[in-house]
Amino acid sequence: LGGQVLERHALIDAQMLALIAKEHLLIVGPPGNGKTTTTKALLEAFGETDGSASFTKLQMKHDTDLNELFGPF
Repeated sequence: LGGQVLERHALIDAQMLALIAKEHLLIVGPPGNGKTTTTKALLEAFGETDGSASFTKLQMKHDTDLNELFGPF
């Protein structure tokens, strides 16, 4: 996976830890730094192309409310 996505070792480590722990992972960063590409490459590396594992992509704005991310609480 490191050959497909360059210089994203910390993100890959966090994704692996979330997979092992079976927990959610919120990835935040500026546009164009490989968040979606890294996630798709990781899913392909684990053979998750049949849709059994998925991720949700949410475009956040400066006025994004917490309820949009986590639902009402």
